[in-house]
Amino acid sequence: MLDKGEEGNKYLCAYYVGESEYSVRELRKNLKKTLPDYMIPAFFIKLESMPLTPNGKLDRKSLLEPEGKINTGAEYEVARNEVEEKLVGIWEDVLGVTNIGINDNFFELGGHSLKAIKLLSRINKEFNIESAIKNIFNNQTLKELAVCIEKTKDDTVNKVREDNIILLKKADDCLKEEEKNLFIIHDGSADVGGYIDLSSKLKSNIKCWGIKVDKEMIYIHNNLTIEGIAERYINIIKNIQPNGGYNIAGWSLGGIIAFEMVLQLEKNNEQIKNFLLIDSYINSKSTNYNKMLKEDLSLDKDKLNFINFIDNKKIQERISAKSTIEEKWDIAINDLSKEEISKIILKLPSELVNIIPYFEELELDQLAININIIRKLISASNAYKPRNKVKKQVVLYKAEESKISSRKWNNYFENDLIINKVPGNHYTIMKKGNVEYIADSINKLL
Repeated sequence: MLDKGEEGNKYLCAYYVGESEYSVRELRKNLKKTLPDYMIPAFFIKLESMPLTPNGKLDRKSLLEPEGKINTGAEYEVARNEVEEKLVGIWEDVLGVTNIGINDNFFELGGHSLKAIKLLSRINKEFNIESAIKNIFNNQTLKELAVCIEKTKDDTVNKVREDNIILLKKADDCLKEEEKNLFIIHDGSADVGGYIDLSSKLKSNIKCWGIKVDKEMIYIHNNLTIEGIAERYINIIKNIQPNGGYNIAGWSLGGIIAFEMVLQLEKNNEQIKNFLLIDSYINSKSTNYNKMLKEDLSLDKDKLNFINFIDNKKIQERISAKSTIEEKWDIAINDLSKEEISKIILKLPSELVNIIPYFEELELDQLAININIIRKLISASNAYKPRNKVKKQVVLYKAEESKISSRKWNNYFENDLIINKVPGNHYTIMKKGNVEYIADSINKLL
């Protein structure tokens, strides 16, 4: 069942009946054989029997609420030092779980790739370090992660202080090969979680950076442009690598931003070492939701769209009596049940909702913000018209099952595209089993 915690964070909770008591570790291990990570519950509650209504149906209202502590089967041990104490607080905020011990496993407590990105951002900011996403996956217990942080604190110099850039993979120390930066631009989801599998397959001398959306810039501008985004991101990569010889890549909408970045860098006589497009498009019209893209692009408009989809007449009457959007929205986020929110989501364009990672876990307020960011990004990409051609020859990784045409790109490059076909469709091209083809090619190029 999907439910909402005290902080408004949604979570999946599983209720089961059985003779034996199982740990979360055992239950998650078996479910992972058939379910993707985002569908695996955060909480498991054993019942003597399922509560039923007089009609013999499941009585959901009578189901017990999770108490905030998840039984992972790990021996509980309290934090022993300052780093572990800070980590406990960060984990509780990110996971929405209490009573966390140092032997607990981040992923057994409901963590996944998107939450790992949030955790990494919090850790780097709190400890002023430059840690990589693989450290979360390789050090899954709080105790292990604390040791990793202590080592990173000793090694880190010239720390990156930008909130919207994530070190997806750190180059290994003591290498004979020259360390090389690879900058990957977020896709239409505005985040970089989709690049985790790719970054983990890159060779040891590649330092892989993921640039996610600058939300402050999104909030300020309703007339967002690809040119403006690219200029902002160039400033970010120059803080890391001041001089040229840049390796830049982008998947889907991220390819458009990467293209404009290369265009601006070439205009300033900066060297581009490698430019990589991953099943990206140019001048593609989003026909199924053009109407939403042409509407007012403010966050208030997205809130009103959600409000207009509400079927509950009593809630609609209460909303109608309010004069401001803030008052109307407060009623919507506080009074709508999870079933009613699910019905609203079904009315939204699937092309928008499906772009959002783990959208099932988002509360209504967060979902509206994500929809607004995506609308602004897609609107900017649709309005984008390149002013010049890129000189650097590009490598385009095209999904074999993708409907995206690569022919339009030919109009914007001085040299012919190098097209490498990759198994899968536009989305699965970045998943295990397919992404290895892209990683192998990048490893040879860099």
